[in-house]
Amino acid sequence: MCTSYEHSASWGNPLLAGTCSQFCPPEESERRKALRRLHVLEVSPPHTEGASGCNTVPVKEFIRSGAGHVTPVPSDLRPLSVLVDAITYLITRVCERSDYPWWLVCEFVTNRLQSIRQDITYQQLTGSDVDYICQLAARFHLYAQYRLWRCPVDKFDPKLNRDHLQQCLVKLVRQGIVSYPEFEAYHLLVNLGNPHSVQHALQLSNDLRSHPCVVRALCISRSYMENNYIRWFRLVSSLSPLEQSAVLPYVSTMRRVALSIVSKAYCSRNSGIPIATMSTWLLMSDIASTAELCTMYGLEVRGDTVSIKRGAFTLPAKEPEDGLDIAHKLSPSHLILPSLIF
Repeated sequence: MCTSYEHSASWGNPLLAGTCSQFCPPEESERRKALRRLHVLEVSPPHTEGASGCNTVPVKEFIRSGAGHVTPVPSDLRPLSVLVDAITYLITRVCERSDYPWWLVCEFVTNRLQSIRQDITYQQLTGSDVDYICQLAARFHLYAQYRLWRCPVDKFDPKLNRDHLQQCLVKLVRQGIVSYPEFEAYHLLVNLGNPHSVQHALQLSNDLRSHPCVVRALCISRSYMENNYIRWFRLVSSLSPLEQSAVLPYVSTMRRVALSIVSKAYCSRNSGIPIATMSTWLLMSDIASTAELCTMYGLEVRGDTVSIKRGAFTLPAKEPEDGLDIAHKLSPSHLILPSLIF
């Protein structure tokens, strides 16, 4: 990994260069320890090998800027090398913790990632290591979307997580200096049907636009806009786990569109569609789930066939929050920290 970086000063803004060599400024660390405000994930689990007593690893908290907020001093800011070490620690160590619910892990890591990005903004840092941090943060938010998709909203806010993801992706794809095919594809998949995202992708260089993952993402976006559900689900089935996570919010919509089209195109009194075929079309995990979904939309299931009568399709009171079975056996850090070379 390249460690080069630059400070980029804006007109009229003094340049700050961080001098804090720890994950958390000592003053904040001591204050939070005294007030007993250390997060449970900043304390080493009791079964940690070699741990003596209670080991703590504080990581700087994110505090939103606002009226009355004091401008940070260099000793409160971490230089880029420390920020890289901090995000690597969060991904490889904290994300792997299993002694607490993962929604709590996500809440903690999200806050600390905001703090890392805030330090980058205060120091106006640019360069390959800043891109590296944004890449890991984007992958983390994609993984969180998959991992906590059915988690209650009071524990995981998918909209807020998506906002953080968008901020990371925009920084990576709109900077106009270096482009990354993987993240150009994520940007398209997260913003399906958005004409600005499609236009941006079509204006990429030939080498980048012809990269397999960008070509596939463009095809998926086009299928989504055309309501071509057969092609859309077929292409989605070939995506990587994090790419499938990017399209999760669109799955329910495409299944509703598919059932609406099927209810008109295959309307018949005496015949129907094999439920196994319907399951394949909709990329469902099993026959039972397919039957339940069809029933919710007013389609009658008789044995192994979906019977479609004229006018039977109806919208449920609440759209089902169905998703995809993203099958993988990798740990969070293996999904978030793959090779960055294409």
